[in-house]
Amino acid sequence: MFNLVTLPEIYNTIDKMDQLFYQAAVDLLMPNVFAPLSNMKYLTAIRNFVKQIVPTYKKALEKAPLEFLTLKVTAGKAFAHRMKRYTAIHHLSDAARAVLSHPKQVETMYNEFCQIDVASIQEQAGWVCECDPLLFNSIFNAFKENLKAARELEAW
Repeated sequence: MFNLVTLPEIYNTIDKMDQLFYQAAVDLLMPNVFAPLSNMKYLTAIRNFVKQIVPTYKKALEKAPLEFLTLKVTAGKAFAHRMKRYTAIHHLSDAARAVLSHPKQVETMYNEFCQIDVASIQEQAGWVCECDPLLFNSIFNAFKENLKAARELEAW
């Protein structure tokens, strides 16, 4: 049976199916990383689940051809990494939402943000990331306007 998975057509089809499956899993498990969750145990369960993907593949496929094992492990690692990133973004959005729900904190942030010397930052660090100054200013100003308007996270 494992001889079949070494055929390029089968190998490529399995890879495509894995990608589709993992995307469907992402869409099901975390359809909106910015949406608040009432149960933080859910995120913990997702993190624990994705930690087990690679070890489970390695154990289940220990007698499989190396290229097939590598294919499955690579896809599993990519899925696990994506889910870890999404859960981290979710934690950040929860923290941001908590701060943005306090008008006094938002006002303080806005006042402090207005004191940032943007030109100096661009002069000192802009060349490192080769960031377009217009794009940088646009993002900076949009951030400042969102703070000034005290918008909720979803409006950002």
